Amino acid sequence: LGADSNANLSDMVTFEVTVELTNKGLAKIDEIVSSIFSYIQMLKDSPIPDYVFDENLQLDELQWRYTTKGKSGPYAESLAISMQEYPTGLAVAGPRRLALRETRSSLINDGKPRMSFASNEQRDIIKDASKNLINKLTVDDSFLTVFSKSFEGKTKQKEKWYSTEYNVRPISSSTLLSWR
Repeated sequence: LGADSNANLSDMVTFEVTVELTNKGLAKIDEIVSSIFSYIQMLKDSPIPDYVFDENLQLDELQWRYTTKGKSGPYAESLAISMQEYPTGLAVAGPRRLALRETRSSLINDGKPRMSFASNEQRDIIKDASKNLINKLTVDDSFLTVFSKSFEGKTKQKEKWYSTEYNVRPISSSTLLSWR
């Protein structure tokens, strides 16, 4: 199970939930999707505790401090985006290290780990942004993609550029209603 924002454009963001399933799980896909939307509803109904945001800040700090060298193409792309969003001196570390809209280069240069938000206001801004995102995760604004080798030879359509075979099928009204 994993979740991440995927396409992050100026006018659109996608949020992807990925679940790897066994054959038994694949047979219960509707129940699994229902469980995911139930969990999203729980997040909407109950505020996320402060300690979760604090722990995420600390995990981000650890990820920054112990990051490994990645592939040059995606790294160059991330730098090009960062150069548009952050002051020149913060283009490398900005998106990986800065909380909120801080632009103090001392966060980068002082060598001290950042283990907490500078203020409750900072945490509240992150909490509000998280709540706003969670409220946008709805059945009506989602699409479901299921990949499986068990579909080989059972597809009816072919994508024109890569010749990927696929099917599109509607989701029944009763299933959609159960997910809501």
